[in-house]
Amino acid sequence: MLAMIFAALGISGDLEVTRFIRGDRNAARSMLRRLTPVIQSRVRSTLRRRSSSLSPDDVVQEVWVTLMQDDKRLLRRYDPARGSSLEGYVGGIADRVTSDAVRRSRAGKRDVARTVSGLPSQVEDARGAVDRPILDRDLLERLFTHLEETLPRKGRLVLRCVFGDGLSTREAADALGVSQQVVHNWKFRIRKDARAYLAEV
Repeated sequence: MLAMIFAALGISGDLEVTRFIRGDRNAARSMLRRLTPVIQSRVRSTLRRRSSSLSPDDVVQEVWVTLMQDDKRLLRRYDPARGSSLEGYVGGIADRVTSDAVRRSRAGKRDVARTVSGLPSQVEDARGAVDRPILDRDLLERLFTHLEETLPRKGRLVLRCVFGDGLSTREAADALGVSQQVVHNWKFRIRKDARAYLAEV
């Protein structure tokens, strides 16, 4: 009965998860300690199994971003009455996110146009005139590669969260554990770097 009530309210049957979803900072710290080792272990295991050279730290961060998306939608779905521990449930999500990351990497950024959809789609020359109204696929791929190679780690994460996954500034800030101003600053830096790169090609 209790599980049914929780489900009807759209919250988890795990009280610690529920407190975390509601924004309790003590619960957030507890969840971080509880789940980070699980996520790290599952990410590293999947990367080894798939023979991937992706950075485990970046993928772990991507798992956390996934858990925080849509007002922690996946955590709200967790129901201990179904027989799975929270660690097992989140571990399964970590496996799926890691496998998806490996597939994207091996696909050679086929979806790069979507990934950088929020970046400048027009290039202005020194006179301010539009030089190229639509970026071709090859240029988009080179732009994305340039940003991935030159941005610091936090900048790469904002690039993926905001321009790749479509998170709002608030959602990205929550997922990355930073202020919204930090995310705003990185968005400005990313757009500036993108324009500078595109102006030179």
